[in-house]
Amino acid sequence: MTSIATPAPPSLQAVRAQQAPIQNTNDVHELSLSVLDHIALAATNVVGTMWFFFACAIMVTMPLIFPQAMPVVQYISSGYLQLILLPLIMVGQNLQSRHGELRAENDYQINMKAEREIEVLYRHLEYQNAMLLALMKKMEIRLEDVLVVTEETDAALNAIADRMPNDLQ
Repeated sequence: MTSIATPAPPSLQAVRAQQAPIQNTNDVHELSLSVLDHIALAATNVVGTMWFFFACAIMVTMPLIFPQAMPVVQYISSGYLQLILLPLIMVGQNLQSRHGELRAENDYQINMKAEREIEVLYRHLEYQNAMLLALMKKMEIRLEDVLVVTEETDAALNAIADRMPNDLQ
């Protein structure tokens, strides 16, 4: 009896059992946030809108219509926007960046899992090829004969497909 040199590959279930479960990075990130982090993200999300831009544009043009509003606009723009809002936006952007890094790491892990599963499938195909070649050798079937039969079968199937109506193909 001929032994097969290619070892049997692990099953796909065995490979999947060895891998860590896929996590929802949105949930992981959400659970890692404190109350202050939520505030920073909310401020970053609000400031990053066109509505906030329009509000700032209106505020800046107010002194043109009402010159007495100039000290208030200067205070708001220099005191509030520059000293308070900008550092808060930076904190929010850092949190958004951390979320992006979590997503990128999760994508990498998913790609690595897919690569391992594809490797198992390739090993399985190689194992099947080795088994088929061993069976053909034991039955004294030549590969050339199999290829001729395959070509004849393909030609017959193509002839049948050509006779079929187009809506069934």
